[in-house]
Amino acid sequence: MSFDNKGIVKKDEIVSHKKEFLESIIETANAIILTWDNDTTITSFNTYGKKILGYSNEDILGKKWLEFIPPEIKKYMANVSQKIVSGEDLYWDHENPWLCKDGSIKYILWRNSPIKDENGNTIFYISVGVDITERKKAEELLIEAEKKFRTLFDCANDAIFIHDFNGKFLEVNETASQRLGYTKHELRKMMVSDIEPPEYHNYILKRIQKISDNKSLFYETTHIAKNGKRIPVELSSRKIELDKRSYILCIARDITDRKKAEDEMRRQLMKFRLEDGNIYTVREIAPTISLEAFKDLQKIGYESVVISRATEKEFQKYYNGDYKYLWLHEEDDGDASSRLLKTEKYIGNLTRKSVILLDRIDYLITKYGFKDTLNFFQNIRDLAYLNDLIIIVSIDPQLLNEKELKYLEKDTKEIELRYGKTLSEDLLEILRYVYGKNKSGHKPSFSDIGTEFSITRPTIKKRVDKLIEANYLNISISGRNKVVELTQKGRDLFLG
Repeated sequence: MSFDNKGIVKKDEIVSHKKEFLESIIETANAIILTWDNDTTITSFNTYGKKILGYSNEDILGKKWLEFIPPEIKKYMANVSQKIVSGEDLYWDHENPWLCKDGSIKYILWRNSPIKDENGNTIFYISVGVDITERKKAEELLIEAEKKFRTLFDCANDAIFIHDFNGKFLEVNETASQRLGYTKHELRKMMVSDIEPPEYHNYILKRIQKISDNKSLFYETTHIAKNGKRIPVELSSRKIELDKRSYILCIARDITDRKKAEDEMRRQLMKFRLEDGNIYTVREIAPTISLEAFKDLQKIGYESVVISRATEKEFQKYYNGDYKYLWLHEEDDGDASSRLLKTEKYIGNLTRKSVILLDRIDYLITKYGFKDTLNFFQNIRDLAYLNDLIIIVSIDPQLLNEKELKYLEKDTKEIELRYGKTLSEDLLEILRYVYGKNKSGHKPSFSDIGTEFSITRPTIKKRVDKLIEANYLNISISGRNKVVELTQKGRDLFLG
């Protein structure tokens, strides 16, 4: 038997060269490379790994790599090592924190591979790791920033919407959800047009175009909640970039209270006391008081409509103003009730803050009969209530009998002068008392009034508020007390 010694030597040389080549790659690689056996004992550790983690060969060789894992995840990582050893490739790529020699922590992304002998048996494992600490810190900062943004986004007092240039919502905050009564998931499926009144839909795309052209827009509109409630809002909208795409960010502030205050201030200038959601009847031969009340509401911004039997040209003799006009005239087509239904539909389509002056109801009775007219009247009364309209009806008492008048006036209101009503005796006695005190140079306090008339503080406040509203009293603070004095109008009651 003979041996080819030269062949064996050459083979050993090749193996030696390969080993040296692999060791050279491992030592010069810009990655952490270590080898370990089945019980996680580290058998080799490259120079780059020592540099990154701060350990020497004496610190790390012969020790189990689980010793370099933070205590809080050591149990989890022991399970991972078992899965790797058992051959589950799901865990061959994973990331975890490592303890450095100086006590700091590095996050390492590992790729693990088994090294097998000629028979397919695993002799050790090699793990190649990349330091991703900076990336993890950036991710954590991003997550923290996102959390802060989400907290600010959802805790903002104003509703916030992000939508595309077609009006489709991308994101909304918690305030928007609570204010409108929809879940965030529902709103993300909706359009801007779904939360604005139909009469505003023509303006939505025009606003979006303005924002696209000018980058931002500040405007007022109305949002409609899921339950139908209308909410006046003030919006600040601007163009933003998200994920390299353009969107519109809208911040919507509820201005209900401000609108009510503005409305009340305007109403103080009105001659008549008129409230939304009501129908008012006026007995008059020609539209005089009803027309004055109609003009009153026009002055404070109400959309105005006149419905009359007279032609528009004839009605302009009474008032040549700016209003929509619906002429009640005979039509060739349709039955007797179709005209009333059309008029009802017209009124039903009017927006909030609208006033309707209905003149010549006697014509409707003559044309359609009292029963159908009364039914129409009751229907438009409901429309006034549901749509927050004000309807003023001028009735000529000479053309109807008292019974018919009573039926028509049922559940309607009488137009009142805001400051012209006769004062009740309990209010007059307070004015007399204040007048006497003011005349002697004193301003009585609420306590003085209560002592004088033996009434409680809530009753004092209620009565004084009425006199202030009617412009008979002024209130001021003296020390810790509220004191009152007569206005010029109040003094005029006793000087006239």
